[in-house]
Amino acid sequence: IEYNAAASSILDESELGVFHNSWISDASMDTVSYAYRHNDFGFGAQVKCFYVEFIERDFFEDVAKDYYSETTATMNFSYNFFSGYDFKGIAIGLNLKGAYRDMPDYTDNDTGKLIDNSGLMQSAFAFMADFGILMRFNLWKYYSSREPNFRIGISANNFGCAFTNLGSTGIQLDDPLPSRFAFGLSYKPVMPLVISFEFQQPINLFNPSLSEKWALGSGFLVQCTDFFALEGGFLLRGASPRFTMGAEFIINSYYINVNYTFDATSSAAPVN
Repeated sequence: IEYNAAASSILDESELGVFHNSWISDASMDTVSYAYRHNDFGFGAQVKCFYVEFIERDFFEDVAKDYYSETTATMNFSYNFFSGYDFKGIAIGLNLKGAYRDMPDYTDNDTGKLIDNSGLMQSAFAFMADFGILMRFNLWKYYSSREPNFRIGISANNFGCAFTNLGSTGIQLDDPLPSRFAFGLSYKPVMPLVISFEFQQPINLFNPSLSEKWALGSGFLVQCTDFFALEGGFLLRGASPRFTMGAEFIINSYYINVNYTFDATSSAAPVN
């Protein structure tokens, strides 16, 4: 659902995910996601909410306390066309998404009292769509398996617009959404090895000349044994890279993933 809207039509099993991410400054994000496939048709749904406490202070005390939040709801539909033995089909998918940014009310500087609907004037809602294509087939395959060894994916994410609610004065267009195009492929030449590459191009729909620079990523997985695999990744966004190295292993049917990331993409200094 997050990366390619076509993927729900090729699931091996139904999937339900519940996530809670706790970040710095008491910021949190909760996600509930579900995807299901029936024959060649797939669908899914997801609700994601980011929230952080909002506290307004004067010189002496807290004068307003609430939460700033961003909530996104997604419906996913996909279908896999022309599926066969060597060529597993062309999966095409669509996400329809709605989002709401909730700003809390704030106080008047002179009276110190909350201004009714002051947060509503800065709140916003957005409507957007994702499109995805996935192709799976056998190419230069040097092992026996029913699983295809070559995959190609194309996606377009967050194409739409957002509006700020100005109360009685009407609505206006908000900042551009984080729209992007992405192209990726993965190749499994032999049973233990998987390698992947991805290219991303963010796009500013209001003014394409202000779009961010492209990003390039790659990854690998080496299945050393049935219960142990090495994996790593590389991301270049701008001038600073990000490296990840780790392992995944199975103990009594539990999957355990341990990795280390050196991330310089969001910092002027090489900080771990």
